[in-house]
Amino acid sequence: MQAVTLTNPYVSPADLSPAAGQASMVEAILEPGERLVWSGRPRLRAFLASTSGGCLVGMAIWAAIALSNSSSQSGGTLVLIGLASWLCLPAWVLPWAWWVSRHTHYFITDRRAIGFAFRWGGYRIVVNAAEDIGFARYVGSFFGWWGAISWSEPTAWAQVHSMFSKAHGSFFAIPHARTVFRLMHATFASRLAERLSDSDPEVRRKAAFGLTRVESLPDAVTGDIVPSLIAALECDDSVVRARVATALGRLGNAGREAVPALKRVALTDESQRVVINARKAIERLRAYE
Repeated sequence: MQAVTLTNPYVSPADLSPAAGQASMVEAILEPGERLVWSGRPRLRAFLASTSGGCLVGMAIWAAIALSNSSSQSGGTLVLIGLASWLCLPAWVLPWAWWVSRHTHYFITDRRAIGFAFRWGGYRIVVNAAEDIGFARYVGSFFGWWGAISWSEPTAWAQVHSMFSKAHGSFFAIPHARTVFRLMHATFASRLAERLSDSDPEVRRKAAFGLTRVESLPDAVTGDIVPSLIAALECDDSVVRARVATALGRLGNAGREAVPALKRVALTDESQRVVINARKAIERLRAYE
């Protein structure tokens, strides 16, 4: 996950002003040749519900502490403070939730997922490259009428940090989040397949990992990426080959084209992990014969 400051050559503080409108914002963020696929912002009701839920938990804890000391003078004071805070809750939660929902914007392009938000101290952009799709998770709401797309890094601290920067590292409180999540996968799959031939081994590994996590791809997309995945089975990196074999097994009907290549790998590859993953992929694809 990469934080982009206002020194980015495609972004200027004036362009990032919400008063300039979303169109100007998009033009400021996009790189040359980059195509916008989807844009949205948090749903006010959902953002308010989640924020209020956290506040209610805090109030409940406060009330438990107050009740445990109800026989003392300090307990009565705590009860009064809690009651006053409860009554004042809408006065600050509602304006804050409205402000955040109005000044947070999410974009998906054919290269990146971009979160743009106003936070204390100014505007900030966080970019999740297509190669980071493997770290993306769909998080549904309790009632199912909103959801979130969260990027989790492979370190505990980064995951804790992301919890407190929802509008930065995640697409939070958006309607039809599941559909948006699938759209992002379909958009990034072709780019990831191209990255399998990158000269940087870490880029190839990350792209292969991302392809193991994509789901519900349209047949037109899977048909385009299968040849690239089959070619990647010949990569000299066993980690890439193992991940590509797993990805092929999850492509459904379009993945049947790769069965001969997977059988060859299962019989001849020197890596035990690659052989196991290839066999599992073949078993998955037999359901589509």
